[in-house]
Amino acid sequence: MVVNFHRDPLKDRNLYSIDTGMNESPFQGHYFDMNQDHITGKLRKMKIGGRDLEGVAVKRLTLRHESKDPRR
Repeated sequence: MVVNFHRDPLKDRNLYSIDTGMNESPFQGHYFDMNQDHITGKLRKMKIGGRDLEGVAVKRLTLRHESKDPRR
Protein backbone atom coordinates (compact mmCIF):
# COMPACT_ATOMS: atom_id res chain seq x y z
CA MET A 1 0.00 0.00 0.00
CA VAL A 2 1.19 3.50 -0.80
CA VAL A 3 -0.25 6.50 1.02
CA ASN A 4 0.66 10.03 -0.05
CA PHE A 5 -0.73 12.79 2.18
CA HIS A 6 -0.95 16.26 0.69
CA ARG A 7 -1.45 19.60 2.43
CA ASP A 8 -4.75 19.76 0.56
CA PRO A 9 -6.74 16.67 1.67
CA LEU A 10 -8.49 16.58 -1.71
CA LYS A 11 -5.12 15.73 -3.28
CA ASP A 12 -4.30 12.78 -0.98
CA ARG A 13 -3.50 9.58 -2.89
CA ASN A 14 -3.94 6.07 -1.56
CA LEU A 15 -2.93 3.10 -3.73
CA TYR A 16 -2.80 -0.63 -3.06
CA SER A 17 -1.87 -3.97 -4.55
CA ILE A 18 -2.70 -7.43 -3.21
CA ASP A 19 -1.75 -10.81 -4.59
CA THR A 20 -5.16 -12.44 -4.06
CA GLY A 21 -8.79 -11.63 -4.69
CA MET A 22 -11.04 -9.89 -2.21
CA ASN A 23 -12.09 -13.14 -0.49
CA GLU A 24 -8.55 -14.30 0.35
CA SER A 25 -9.73 -17.91 0.09
CA PRO A 26 -8.32 -20.09 -2.72
CA PHE A 27 -11.59 -22.04 -2.79
CA GLN A 28 -13.57 -18.99 -3.96
CA GLY A 29 -14.00 -18.23 -7.65
CA HIS A 30 -12.50 -14.74 -7.38
CA TYR A 31 -9.32 -15.65 -5.49
CA PHE A 32 -6.96 -14.65 -8.32
CA ASP A 33 -8.89 -11.55 -9.50
CA MET A 34 -6.14 -9.13 -8.50
CA ASN A 35 -3.14 -11.42 -8.95
CA GLN A 36 -2.15 -10.21 -12.44
CA ASP A 37 -2.16 -6.57 -11.34
CA HIS A 38 0.06 -7.50 -8.40
CA ILE A 39 2.51 -9.41 -10.62
CA THR A 40 2.85 -6.50 -13.07
CA GLY A 41 3.07 -3.89 -10.31
CA LYS A 42 -0.19 -2.13 -11.14
CA LEU A 43 -1.53 -0.19 -8.16
CA ARG A 44 -5.24 0.42 -7.68
CA LYS A 45 -6.69 3.60 -6.22
CA MET A 46 -8.42 3.25 -2.87
CA LYS A 47 -11.84 4.81 -2.53
CA ILE A 48 -11.89 6.75 0.74
CA GLY A 49 -14.32 9.39 1.90
CA GLY A 50 -17.32 11.12 0.39
CA ARG A 51 -15.71 12.44 -2.79
CA ASP A 52 -14.52 8.98 -3.90
CA LEU A 53 -17.63 7.15 -2.79
CA GLU A 54 -20.17 9.65 -4.12
CA GLY A 55 -22.65 7.82 -6.34
CA VAL A 56 -21.33 4.35 -5.46
CA ALA A 57 -24.11 1.92 -4.56
CA VAL A 58 -23.82 0.76 -0.96
CA LYS A 59 -25.73 -1.41 1.46
CA ARG A 60 -26.04 -0.35 5.06
CA LEU A 61 -25.94 -2.61 8.10
CA THR A 62 -27.06 -1.01 11.34
CA LEU A 63 -26.36 -2.78 14.62
CA ARG A 64 -28.37 -1.74 17.65
CA HIS A 65 -28.08 -2.79 21.23
CA GLU A 66 -31.33 -4.17 22.65
CA SER A 67 -31.89 -3.43 26.27
CA LYS A 68 -33.10 -6.29 28.44
CA ASP A 69 -34.60 -3.77 30.80
CA PRO A 70 -38.41 -3.88 30.18
CA ARG A 71 -38.70 -0.19 31.11
CA ARG A 72 -36.86 0.83 27.92
